[in-house]
Amino acid sequence: IGIFYIIPAVQLVLVYQNLVFYSGNEDVCYYNFKCSRPLGSLRSFNSFFSNIGYIMLGALFIILVSGKKYFYVRAANKCIALAKGYGVPQRFGLYFTIGFAMILEGILSATYHICPNRSNFQFDTSFMYIIAILIMVQLYIVRHPDLIASAHLIFASFTIIVGLCVIGVLTDASRGAWIAFAVFHIAVVGALTIQYYRFGTFKFGKHIKLHFRVIHSHNYDFYVTFCFNPSFHCHTDSIFVILLKRMIYYLAAAPEDFGSFILAILLVNLALYLFYYIYKKISFQYSEKKTMPWLPMVLFAITIALWGLALHFYFQAGSNWLYTPAKSREYNRDCIVMDFYDTHDIWHMLSAGGIFCFLLVLFTLDDDLLELPRNKIHLF
Repeated sequence: IGIFYIIPAVQLVLVYQNLVFYSGNEDVCYYNFKCSRPLGSLRSFNSFFSNIGYIMLGALFIILVSGKKYFYVRAANKCIALAKGYGVPQRFGLYFTIGFAMILEGILSATYHICPNRSNFQFDTSFMYIIAILIMVQLYIVRHPDLIASAHLIFASFTIIVGLCVIGVLTDASRGAWIAFAVFHIAVVGALTIQYYRFGTFKFGKHIKLHFRVIHSHNYDFYVTFCFNPSFHCHTDSIFVILLKRMIYYLAAAPEDFGSFILAILLVNLALYLFYYIYKKISFQYSEKKTMPWLPMVLFAITIALWGLALHFYFQAGSNWLYTPAKSREYNRDCIVMDFYDTHDIWHMLSAGGIFCFLLVLFTLDDDLLELPRNKIHLF
């Protein structure tokens, strides 16, 4: 999929670059002209090269996954019960896929920065969508090994999201497009919420009880929690979701471009899911008088720090294709590192480190369960 997606993307961007080169019309591409360092045919080599972090760290993550897989398979061959009855299931294939997706994100982001503009912005974000979805799938199936996500369903979700971005670009995110997406989003979230709370099934039997608990907030929004089975505890954490939802209204307010809006939704959902996962893990560890493993917690703190710094530089971009070329040039900024990299280049480096540390958190979070019988691992 990545190869077939990259080839036409590169072709389109090179067409734009040739148009600029032969016509002399630099308004086609939105560069930061105050910090645009050319090399050969590349007008802004620094923006192109700063994406190397995604590629290198993606490759490093694949190497780490390969190493862990080697030692795990070696141990499992000596003790067959280890793979079948202890620890969370190790799905190394998904980790490899996420690592390759990070590499492809770096390649496509570099491609986009050959000639950045509205038409090819989706090349810069497409594999961000894929990484976010794959991480959420990996987080979910770790505690629900009996629910194997269909590859066809995952690929279909990629198609829908990229298709929505294309529609957003073609319609310039008109009011009709926003309304259509809002209806679609609410429907999908509602269905997935029911699916999640029932651990993958909608069946209702005589031993299953359905309880609704509606919590109203001051502006008439509400949140419904479900408890389908007496053997499962009702989700008493819903009040925390209410509070986080209040924050989302401000953090994920609709930006002017459709692609960033969808990316914000995916990233906020991913962050909330990871916080929820860690919160539940800490809760069970505390109830059993166990301590959390220190490595993922340290990596998690580093991840938050890197993403905080990355977002700081992201919102200080030196160009903006949402405006006219003349208006965009007013946002141009001088280089801030080595007279070569601008704020957006620093965003590339810090966000690459943030994604890598995030993946390491995911990769090491349940290592403390390797010697625990699988039937004693909590589901949440």
